[in-house]
Amino acid sequence: MTTSDTWSLFISQNRSPTNASNGLDALPHPARQLLQHLPRNGATVVLTTKPWSLARRDEAMAYGSHASTAEHQVFLRVEMGYMVEKGFWIVLPYSQVRELPNLRISSMGIVPQRDQRPRTIVDYTFSFVNNETARLVPREAMQFGHALHRLLRKIRFSDRHKAQSIC
Repeated sequence: MTTSDTWSLFISQNRSPTNASNGLDALPHPARQLLQHLPRNGATVVLTTKPWSLARRDEAMAYGSHASTAEHQVFLRVEMGYMVEKGFWIVLPYSQVRELPNLRISSMGIVPQRDQRPRTIVDYTFSFVNNETARLVPREAMQFGHALHRLLRKIRFSDRHKAQSIC
C-alpha cells in the first residue's frame, strides 16, 4: 500500500457525514452544481506553483500562529476540539505530515467580533497560499460584500401581492 493510499484510507475513515442541505437540487443559484459536488467529492484545491520545499514548510511552522491567537488560547482550544469532535478537522503532529508532497502551511488567527464570540480564521494571504491557488469557482457564484444590496433589490422588485398572501 502506498503512502497516498494510506492517507486516502485514513481520510475516508475519519470524514464526517456532510452538513449540506438536501434541497440543493432545486437551489436557483449559479453555484448550485459546485454545492452539489462538494459533499460527494470535497473541495478540490489546484495549486499553480511547485510544491514547497521542506525548508519553506519548516519556516512556516516556525512562524506559528498569528499574534491574535495569544489572547484567545482557551477559545481556540475549545473551538478546535469541537471541530475535531464533529469530524471537520483532524489534528496531526507536524512530524507526521511534514513530507506530504503538496503540503502548504498557513497560520491560524482569531478575529474578535463585537457582541459575539470570536471567529477562527486561517490566514492564506500571509502565507501566499491564496496567490498559489487556481480560481476554479465561477466568479458569479461568489457574492461576498453585496448582501445588503441584493436583499434590498429583492425587496424592491418582489411581488407585493404574493408577499401579502404569505403574511
